[in-house]
Parts: sequence; C-alpha cells; structure tokens
Amino acid sequence: MEYCIAHNILTEYLNRKKEEVTSMIGVIFDDTIHRQRMQEEAEARGEARGEARGEARGEARGEARGIAIGTIKGEKQGQIKKARETALRLCRMGYDAEAIAEIVDMPEEQVKEWLAESYEDSIDK
Repeated sequence: MEYCIAHNILTEYLNRKKEEVTSMIGVIFDDTIHRQRMQEEAEARGEARGEARGEARGEARGEARGIAIGTIKGEKQGQIKKARETALRLCRMGYDAEAIAEIVDMPEEQVKEWLAESYEDSIDK
C-alpha cells in the first residue's frame, strides 16, 4: 500500500480508506496463508497414509515371500531326511552305496556320508 501511495497509484483512495484497505489486505493475506497451511497439512496426511499403505504392502509381500521360502526349504529338508532314512534302510538290506544313491536320487558321496555317520552313531552307542 505504501508503494502505491509513493508512486501515485490510487493515492487519494488509499489515503481515505487506509484502515479498511489494510484490514482487507490482512484478511486476504491471512486467508492465503491459512489455505497454504491447510494444503500442506493435507499433503502431509496423504503422504503419511501412502507411506503406511506402502509399508503394509511391503510387509505383507515380505511375509508371503518368507513363508514361501520357508515352505520350500522345509519340504527340501523333509525330502532329504526321507532319502537319508531310505538309504539307511537299503544299506541294512544289503544294497551298496552306488545302488542306494541311484534309488534315492542323491549323490553317491552324500549317501556314503550318511552311511558313515550312521556307522559312527552305532559304534558310539
């Protein structure tokens, strides 16, 4: 307002209505600031909601993936345990390591290791 008066822009009007114009400018300025703050707060709330949703989705995906991996590992461990038990039973029936490896579909070295462990366990008892 001072700029306008100094540069002869609406000088007469502004001098007569100085208080009213000052009040109006204050209201407009306050309203602009208020709207800006409201927008910033709304954006912050939206961002927080988006982050929360993203985290929830990420956790759900991670949990599902972990369960899937755990299930696969558990099944694999179960298959290996069953192959080991079968290998030991076949050994007691007189099969050699090469034949056992073929039957249980495992490397012969693995079968020999299982048989050696079983032998050591039987000696320790």
